[in-house]
Amino acid sequence: LVYTPEKEIRRFVRKNDIQVMDKVCPMDGVSKREDIKQLIFSLSKEIPMIRANLFGAIKRNLDDWKV
Repeated sequence: LVYTPEKEIRRFVRKNDIQVMDKVCPMDGVSKREDIKQLIFSLSKEIPMIRANLFGAIKRNLDDWKV
């Protein structure tokens, strides 16, 4: 799911009438994860390919760890 944009997941959930659990995490919306999400959103305005670049970097790094 890391490669699937959040809006696509939301659309799939609505289209298939899937019930979503309430959020129970006390850090929801106030975590470093949320900060990075907002940073990537902001940077994507200047660098349209930023998501592809980040995923490529992650993939290359994971490939280096394979034995």
